[in-house]
Amino acid sequence: WWWVADAAVWDWLRPTGAALVGALLGGLFTLGGQRWAAHTQLQRDSEQWHRQESANQHEKAREDARALFEDFTSLRRQIDGATSPLWSPATRESAWREIWSPARSLAVDVRSHLIPDASVRARLQGLVRLLDNAVDIASGTEEKYPFQMDEPLPVLATQLTSEGIELMGAYLRGEEY
Repeated sequence: WWWVADAAVWDWLRPTGAALVGALLGGLFTLGGQRWAAHTQLQRDSEQWHRQESANQHEKAREDARALFEDFTSLRRQIDGATSPLWSPATRESAWREIWSPARSLAVDVRSHLIPDASVRARLQGLVRLLDNAVDIASGTEEKYPFQMDEPLPVLATQLTSEGIELMGAYLRGEEY
């Protein structure tokens, strides 16, 4: 224990100890800074990924919305081209089922579920239900629709498809409908 009392040892030990403590503290701050930088970079990368994913989903939704717009436009053209069978009470149900087939109804309904905007999605699903029951609504034969419409089936179907065209057009333009 003779070195404890030696002043030369203490003159050497104090700066060495201070250097070790300084190096230790500096290293801890460096590691903390690197950890903070890594956390910040991870957060930035995560936000970028979420923005990219949102942009991809928005683009996909626009494709689905465009397909729905084209579905309603095509339906409108078919209704306009087949008005005479739709006017006749004897052939209107079969003529309507040829135009608005279960497969077409299902395709439009499935696409409507892919629209991310909840209000647009609900309106589209309501339009699909109304188009599914258009014959009954126009004739007043269904218990759910005990009233007789003032508009015949072709006019009702035209109005409903016009609603779909306008709704999807506003959605594609980014406007409120």
